[in-house]
Amino acid sequence: MREKLEKFGYMVLGAIIALCGYVLGTMNSGSVDAQLETPVVDKIVCRQLEVVNSQGKTLVQVGEELGDGTTSVLRVYEGIGQTVTIDLMNTDSGGSILAAGKGENGGVLLENNSDGGSILVVGKGGNGGVLLENNSDGGSILVVGTDNDAAVALGHVATGGFLTVGGKDNNDGISLLNDVDGSSLLVNRLLVNRKDSEAAVILDTHVDGGIVRVVEKDGKVSVTLDNDVAGGAITVNRRDGKPGFGFFHDVDGSNLVVLGSDSTSAVVLTSDADGGKVSVIDKSGNVKASLP
Repeated sequence: MREKLEKFGYMVLGAIIALCGYVLGTMNSGSVDAQLETPVVDKIVCRQLEVVNSQGKTLVQVGEELGDGTTSVLRVYEGIGQTVTIDLMNTDSGGSILAAGKGENGGVLLENNSDGGSILVVGKGGNGGVLLENNSDGGSILVVGTDNDAAVALGHVATGGFLTVGGKDNNDGISLLNDVDGSSLLVNRLLVNRKDSEAAVILDTHVDGGIVRVVEKDGKVSVTLDNDVAGGAITVNRRDGKPGFGFFHDVDGSNLVVLGSDSTSAVVLTSDADGGKVSVIDKSGNVKASLP
């Protein structure tokens, strides 16, 4: 009888222990729904992080030294392909931000380096765009039409600046330039081009004066107006580019020269402090007649 009581006691004690274990387990684990929630990790420390799709293609990369020798902060790919659509990159010399459209839908690139920086905006299909750039010598702005033809460029470099407006076919246009030439003179230039890209009118000014040249379609100068500290001149060339006539003026007086077809014989009208005269010169340079 005593043995049966002891056995029954052990059974009751085992049941009590099992019940306590179940109660404690239920209290600690919570509901079934709570057990299915995604665990939250306070912090992940790693050198690189990469996200891939179901085909194993890379979608996102975060980390350093992503196989191209740079230190990239974030790189997002288009999808199944490997075209980068977003790239935040940092290197020893600067950094960049790239946002590219899907396929050939253009994009934006912001970049800076030890010498300056730039902003590039490209239109759909790579057509047209805007470029803003600066460096230690100055900066520039370039605007290109959607057909990659007409453009406007404004810039400044160490020796001067420029403004260029191009026509739709990248030929005709206007350019304003100022620069320091080889003799250290400040030169300002206005250049007007025709549609064949040949210069039509060139206007130059410098500290001593200026010059205007009218250029024919074949590139030959037809008319020149020149002025400097010594005086001025107007010359008109024939269609073959040889001199036709010229008017010259300096501190001593004025001369009007009409050249013959051989560009050597001439009629010269001269005016100076003593009066004036007319001279006829042959092709050998000899004065054949003179008045008075």
